[in-house]
Amino acid sequence: MKSLLLDTSTKEIGIGVFENRNCLYESYIEGEKRYNAVIMGMIDKALKKIKLKPDEIDVYGSTLGPGSFTGIRVGMAVAKGLADGSGAAFFGAATLDVLAYTGEGSGAKKVSLLDARRNEVYMGVYKKGTVEYELTAKENIEKEIKGICDIYILERDIKLLEIAAENNKGKTVIMEHINIQSLNNLLMDNKKQASRQAVYSAAPLYIRQSDAEIHVKKGKK
Repeated sequence: MKSLLLDTSTKEIGIGVFENRNCLYESYIEGEKRYNAVIMGMIDKALKKIKLKPDEIDVYGSTLGPGSFTGIRVGMAVAKGLADGSGAAFFGAATLDVLAYTGEGSGAKKVSLLDARRNEVYMGVYKKGTVEYELTAKENIEKEIKGICDIYILERDIKLLEIAAENNKGKTVIMEHINIQSLNNLLMDNKKQASRQAVYSAAPLYIRQSDAEIHVKKGKK
């Protein structure tokens, strides 16, 4: 099974092409506010590099968020459009799940943290086979990570790293970026979730309203 996977939920754009669990191509670039301008060029470069055509990909996929509203929309639209046009399946996964799916850490509780700006944090809490996604103020995450748990965090989120170091005695896994290979591992471990139906049914995971939605609501008052 060949897959082409995208992450556009943070300041970086990540792309990977895989055959089952074997990585054929992987690349990351800074892409904030340039998603539309560069993503198709990255895909074209990747496919040419490994000499594949778009219709030779079995699954197109992307992260679903939370994260950049614009990035998430662009990434999903591109992956879904390519899947629809070529007859391939689509696979999507929450960005917080990808961040926590590194294979590192073995605690009973895992917490993935992603800076949401505005002094807030996107948080995924994993325990006893369940997951809860939250948006919370940075000062509130201390009680969630207090004690012992495995924490997954991006190295650029300096403030979150400091909070983790001060409040958690478990393992802290620091990632350079949202790892596309982790997204592929999620795909390989959940193949049934990749489908033609998902091209039309998969939805973004925003957690927080966009600025546009907030402004519309304020205008209606």
